[in-house]
Amino acid sequence: MSRDHKNPFGLQPKELEGFLQLLLGSETELPEPTPEILAYLERVAVREPIDAAAAVELARNVCCTLVAERLRATGADPIRPLGLHLRAKRVAAKCEARQIALALGEEEPQYERLEEGRVSPLRLSSELLARIVRLFGLSVAELREAIRLFLNRPDAAGGMSLARWRRNDFAEEQASVAANDFLRAARRQEETLDKESVAQLDSKISEVEALLAKAIDE
Repeated sequence: MSRDHKNPFGLQPKELEGFLQLLLGSETELPEPTPEILAYLERVAVREPIDAAAAVELARNVCCTLVAERLRATGADPIRPLGLHLRAKRVAAKCEARQIALALGEEEPQYERLEEGRVSPLRLSSELLARIVRLFGLSVAELREAIRLFLNRPDAAGGMSLARWRRNDFAEEQASVAANDFLRAARRQEETLDKESVAQLDSKISEVEALLAKAIDE
């Protein structure tokens, strides 16, 4: 397990999955007692309670661990504009947007705006971009190309998404990725950015690289 996603209580993967299912269950009713939830409850039944702050930190660590493992085991080819690229990987890994947001330490609406292409990656903090690289298992070159594709879109001023409906099988997100791919294939893509955009992109990537290198050294 990587240094970024420690498991301080020595829980097994099945128990970690059960904890995450409880954490992300309905706010109005308890989830169904899955084998994973039962395994987690059996483990914690013999433990002393932990305080609220420790529980929140544990929740984030558990989410990071499980979500990162799924995302890193999933490829996304071809590279797409950043928000769409993240959505494609998330859907392939069968993760929900709220799980990604929790793992990144962000509010779900803010993360959804990123996926939908409604916020420029250059406006994101370098710290957040570094967390995205680690969580999704991206290379720096992959991140740079995904941001370049975002900046190069004819519709870069605003995002595109499909009408939402209540589904839990990721059909909506898969459809939105396919629709965006279709539209991009139908449009002529410019291959160059203006000098100012290139300079901003290179500066942001350099900051992310420095943060990633610092994390490795610590």
